[in-house]
Amino acid sequence: MNAKRSAQSGAKSGRLSRLAPAPQKGNGSGSAVVGFVLASCALVVTATWLGAEWISTIILGVPAGLWLIGAALAGRSLMHASKQFVFRTVTLDKSVSNPGTSLQEQAQCGPDMIVTEQDAVASSPEDHQPGLFDAVEQQPDLVLSDSGVHEELGQGSLLQAVLNEQQAESAKAGTIHTQTESGNSDKASASPSRAAILHTVGRCLDLASSGTARIAAHQSDQLSNSHQIHQRLVTWQDHSPTIERAFRIGLDLPKVDADRITSCSPIASHVQWVTLRAGRNDDADCRAHDLDALLRMSDDHHLRICTREHAGFESAWYDWAINPPLFSLVSLFPGRIDPHHATLGRIDLADSAQRSSVMLLLEAAASLSRSRDRLWLADRLKGRLVWDQDSARARAILEHLVRSDALDIAIDDPEPAPLLRIKARLISAWLGSQLWPDEDLLGRGMELCAKILRDEPITQLRHAGILLALGEDEAGINAMTAQCRLLRDSGWSPGCDTLGLVQSEIELGLDSPMTLSRVACGVCLLAAQTPTDCLRFVRDDLADEMRFARWLTGRDAERALLFRLFDAFECDAMSATPRHTGISHAA
Repeated sequence: MNAKRSAQSGAKSGRLSRLAPAPQKGNGSGSAVVGFVLASCALVVTATWLGAEWISTIILGVPAGLWLIGAALAGRSLMHASKQFVFRTVTLDKSVSNPGTSLQEQAQCGPDMIVTEQDAVASSPEDHQPGLFDAVEQQPDLVLSDSGVHEELGQGSLLQAVLNEQQAESAKAGTIHTQTESGNSDKASASPSRAAILHTVGRCLDLASSGTARIAAHQSDQLSNSHQIHQRLVTWQDHSPTIERAFRIGLDLPKVDADRITSCSPIASHVQWVTLRAGRNDDADCRAHDLDALLRMSDDHHLRICTREHAGFESAWYDWAINPPLFSLVSLFPGRIDPHHATLGRIDLADSAQRSSVMLLLEAAASLSRSRDRLWLADRLKGRLVWDQDSARARAILEHLVRSDALDIAIDDPEPAPLLRIKARLISAWLGSQLWPDEDLLGRGMELCAKILRDEPITQLRHAGILLALGEDEAGINAMTAQCRLLRDSGWSPGCDTLGLVQSEIELGLDSPMTLSRVACGVCLLAAQTPTDCLRFVRDDLADEMRFARWLTGRDAERALLFRLFDAFECDAMSATPRHTGISHAA
C-alpha cells in the first residue's frame, strides 16, 4: 500500500487529495455585527409603527421584538457557520488508469486526507444515490475545454458518474485534471476527442432533465408539507395569548353620512373607523388599509359592504343580497355564513332604523370575516383573532339583528325592502346553523323570516324543519308536505348524494333538537327527487339506520314522526299523480 501510494505521488496527475478552504477572517467584523443589530432594531420599530402591536407583547419579561432581534442574530451566526465546509479536489488521469479498475479504485487517499461526515455520507452507495441534487448541493465548478475536464466534486457526484460511463465506452476519452493548491494544472499528452466531450455534455443534460422531473414529482409533496407547517403554526397561534386588534372598518361615504354611521353605538367592544378616498376596487382597498370590512357608496348612491378575502381562503357566501340555490341538505343548514360582500341598495342613512340596520350588518360582516377558515397566519399575528359565528361575541351581534323591531314592521309589507330581506336571509341561515339555539329566539326569528321571504324555498323548508324541532308536529308536516310538492313540480334535482347525507345525519347526529330538523328536511328532499313507487324502499333503508342511531335511543316519538313524514309525502305524491282508468275517449 505504501509503495503504491509513493508511486502515485510521483505522478502529479494521478493523486487524490482533499483540500480545506482558505481560513476565513472570522464571523465578521464588529461594525458588521453592530450594523446588523441596528437594522434589526429599525425593522422592529418600523413594524410597531405600522400597527403590529403584538411586537410589544411581554414574553418571559422581555418584549417580543427583542426576542426577534436575538433570533435574527442567532440565525445569522448559524448561516455564517454553515459556510465552513471541506472542499475536495479529485485528480484523475486516464493515461495512467488501469482499464480493469474503476476510477474510484484508482484514486488513493493521501496522508493529508480530511474525513468529514459529508464525505462519509457521499461515499456510502447504500444511503446515498448519486444524482443531480448532489451536484447542486456541492456547487460544481465544471469547465470543458480541449485540454480536458476540470471537476471539483466529491465521490458519487453527477460528473463522476458520467465519466465512469465515458471510460467504459471509449478508451480515448481524454484527460481529466485538477488544479493543485498553487493553481497549476497537470495535463496528459493525449487530447480529448470532440465526440467524447459532446457525449459528456449530453449525459449531463439528460440527468438535468431527469432531475427536473424529480422536482416536479415532489412539488405536490412539498406543498403538502408547507400546508401542514402552516396549520401547525396557526394552531399554536390560536392557543397563544395575543393582543386582539379592534375592528378596522373603512368608510367611503360623504362626510355627512360617514358622521351618521360613526355616531352609532357598536355592539363590538371597539371599532376603528378609517376614512377612504372615493374608489372602486374594494378588495385592493381592504388589503391596502388592512380592513376587516368596508362600507362604500357607489356613483348611483347604492351602498355595499365588502370584507377582506385572501386567495385560497374565500368566503362561504358571495353576496348576502343573493339567495343561494338549494344545492343539497348543506344549503339548508350551512356551516358558514361569512360573506364576501353585501349589496344593500339605496339606503337613507338619515333614518335611524335603516342606519341602525346598516350598522348591525356592517359589524356582522366584519366579525364573520375573521372566521377561522379565512385568516392567514399573518392575520393572526397582526391581531385579527378568530371570530366564529358560534362565538359569544358574534352571537351578540346576530341576536341584536333578530330582536330588532324592523322585522316586525316588515311582516305585512307585500314587497319588503332589500335591506330587510338581507337581514331576514342572514338570520334564517344563522339560526339554521346552530346546534343548541335558544328556543324562543329560534321560533320568533324563523317565523319572521318565513313571512318576509315568502318566495324563497330554502327559508320556507328550513322553517318547516324548525317547527318539527320545536314540537309543532302538525304544522311542520303540513308545511314540509307543501314544500315537497313545490320541489317535485319544479323538477328540482340535487347537486350531490342526498341519501348519503341523510344517512350520515342519522348515524352521527348529536343529541340535539336540530338533528331531527336536519333529518326531516333531508327526507323531504329525498321524497322530492324519488319516484313515488320507490319511496317505500328508501323508507326501509333509513329504518335500518334509525334502529341503531344513538340520538334516537329511547325516542320512539321522533322515530314515529319521521315515518309519518314518509306516509304524508307518499300520499301527497299519489294524489297528485293522474290515474289511468283504462277508458279511452274518442275524439
